Amino acid sequence: MDLNYLQIGYGFVLALALGGVSYYLKALTVSGAVGTVIVGTIFFGLGGWIMTVPLLFFFISASILSRIKSGHKSEAMRLADKTGARDILQVLANGGAASAALIVFRATGSMVWLAISLAAICEAAADTWATEIGTIRKVKTVSIINFKPLIPGQSGGVSLNGTMASLAGSVLTGMAFYLTGGGAEALRLWLLASLAGFLGSVIDSVLGATVQARYFDATTNRHSESKSPGSRLDGGLSWVNNDLVNLAGTLFAAAFVAIFWYLAQIN
Repeated sequence: MDLNYLQIGYGFVLALALGGVSYYLKALTVSGAVGTVIVGTIFFGLGGWIMTVPLLFFFISASILSRIKSGHKSEAMRLADKTGARDILQVLANGGAASAALIVFRATGSMVWLAISLAAICEAAADTWATEIGTIRKVKTVSIINFKPLIPGQSGGVSLNGTMASLAGSVLTGMAFYLTGGGAEALRLWLLASLAGFLGSVIDSVLGATVQARYFDATTNRHSESKSPGSRLDGGLSWVNNDLVNLAGTLFAAAFVAIFWYLAQIN
């Protein structure tokens, strides 16, 4: 692997600035800022601008969307346990798989790993946009499994607004890659990664509805994804939290690209 150490150094400085500003704005905890520096250095240092721009688009768009507030959204975010600054586990759940794939890409030069990395970022954007936009207004939310009505913000809940936002987040993040790189190859990677990212967000919802831990507090008569004194497990597995589900979503997007790539090669 031929490394450009100067580029990696520039990447570290840029990632450090991004993590520092995000911590100052209280979007990240200290550990979250550290995670951002790690992920950012890998992307800025190994991916060049063609991968840096999609990451920045995801990060900046997520930050802007999180600033859009409403009473309905605040309650949904509380239920989904997505209030407060992000820590390192949340950062790595969204960017860990993409970073690992990018390292393998630089080690092997195989374009499939670049596509996998982009797909994982598209999935993270799809999931984030679905949550941030889909909960702004009070709309009909149903379970992705049985289509029964759910409280907005509850695991596995989907709405038309959230689904369209998920698709837009994935497509626009992939578009940032295409506009930076250009050419037929970048177009193919954009379309494949955008599809994989959207499907990964669907799997995220399925896992949220089936295996993610859900708790109910009888004293407050409220559901939540986080355990609190007096709450009991009301569904899912106690060891499966939102971070693990988010990671699984990015891994599914990555696996979808790998399988599609393999089938396309042998056919």
